[in-house]
Amino acid sequence: MRMIFKDRYGNYIFKIVLYGPALSGKTTMLKALLKQIRLPITGKFRRWGFHPEHGGILFDFCIVPGQKRHRLLRRRILKNVDSIVFGVDSDPNAMEDNIRSIRKYILY
Repeated sequence: MRMIFKDRYGNYIFKIVLYGPALSGKTTMLKALLKQIRLPITGKFRRWGFHPEHGGILFDFCIVPGQKRHRLLRRRILKNVDSIVFGVDSDPNAMEDNIRSIRKYILY
């Protein structure tokens, strides 16, 4: 984990990662959050904040792909993260994938 990061404009930046197995609802969760705070939904990365022009607070949201083939990308995204929101699939048949995903995170 990193300490609080402050950019050259005096903004505090917090990196929040949505992590979990493939198809567990991470993108849906982020879309619902952005809809609540009335921000446009584009791409898989979003920054928003409070009064950033006056040394405010910015939040970087990033979704970690859950597919096995994205292991190296996950490792890179999880670098210097301030907060992780772990999303699980509520389908009882997905329990193995949920457990495997959290174990992989712990190994990073």
